[in-house]
Amino acid sequence: MSISKTEVEKAVEWVSQFAQQRKTINTQHTSYGLKHIAEKWANHYISNDSFIEAMDQCGFKKRRMRPSSPNFYFNIRSL
Repeated sequence: MSISKTEVEKAVEWVSQFAQQRKTINTQHTSYGLKHIAEKWANHYISNDSFIEAMDQCGFKKRRMRPSSPNFYFNIRSL
């Protein structure tokens, strides 16, 4: 797991501004896809692990895509 404090901070900024929670897990957006959106906004690299940590810090629920996958789904409203 590769987590950078700077990357997490950038991701938390993005999550705080653009992500809204919903009751159920949204399988339309993966952590990997969302981190690319956050990277583009921040103009800064964000690892998948750092993005997942940011979502955890912001109180989102998560579910792994499949047992061997490094990617997660979250209870995030569609963007």
